[in-house]
Amino acid sequence: MLGYFAVALSPSTGSGRTSGRLRGIGCRVAFFPSLHLPSPSFKEDYQAVVPWEEGFGSEVISDVVLAKNSDGAVLLRELVAFPSCITLKLVAQLRRPLVDGPGTRGNNSPRMSTSSGSDSFGTGLVLFGVRFSDGRCFRNTSRRGNEDHLLGIRGGGSSYRGEHEFTVAVPPEGDLELWVAWPAVGLTETRTTLDAGPIRTVVADQEPLWRKHPDPAS
Repeated sequence: MLGYFAVALSPSTGSGRTSGRLRGIGCRVAFFPSLHLPSPSFKEDYQAVVPWEEGFGSEVISDVVLAKNSDGAVLLRELVAFPSCITLKLVAQLRRPLVDGPGTRGNNSPRMSTSSGSDSFGTGLVLFGVRFSDGRCFRNTSRRGNEDHLLGIRGGGSSYRGEHEFTVAVPPEGDLELWVAWPAVGLTETRTTLDAGPIRTVVADQEPLWRKHPDPAS
């Protein structure tokens, strides 16, 4: 039996056309139960805060083990190319969960963000950084606002596993170095070198899903 998402338009204007403001959104459905949802509101003058909000991106590289030993491992789950940046999703996996210690305030899970809200980075902190062929470096331990800050956009995890996604500008031609270290499990600095050429090729093929409207003042 088909359900229905209720939908209603605002009253007609004097010109005989609706104002276009939805009081509810809806469509006929068969899988989900019937629901009534409030209408969404979008900013009229919206500009993307971050480039990757203009598209889905394309995966270039996946499942590269950056470092591992008998107690833990760090994996590059995927590198995705967007029109004006790339994202790197990392996964840190513990063999055994860490135990809370002095100063950790519960930050004992694998984590790649330093913004823990405490005076400690946490024993489970994974150090991650990127070096471009032109010498520019970006690190997740640098303060937000610094030129070498590696921006984290989302993350999560549990006592055994932590995931975090970072974004950085499109790398120049040449080597793209990924650096990782994980003191909690004894992983010393490890470098993985990627070729930026294929990444740039995929970036060049990317187009935003929604092209920006021209500036009325132009």
